Amino acid sequence: MRKLGALWENTSKKGAKYMSGEIEIGREKVKVLVFRNNRKDKERSPDYIIYEREPRVTYDSTSDADDDMPPF
Repeated sequence: MRKLGALWENTSKKGAKYMSGEIEIGREKVKVLVFRNNRKDKERSPDYIIYEREPRVTYDSTSDADDDMPPF
């Protein structure tokens, strides 16, 4: 058996439990979120759903790329 990554249990602001972490696929590290499947309607439906976490968008206020743009 080979380790692929690790997950941490979390609780959302609304009280929902989920897991977050990172798994390695090939040589690439992928950040994931795991949620309980609240729409499980059949015995064969999965108990959990795994999503790739989108990178967070951050804005660099020191960047000079937008010097021509108004400051609002």
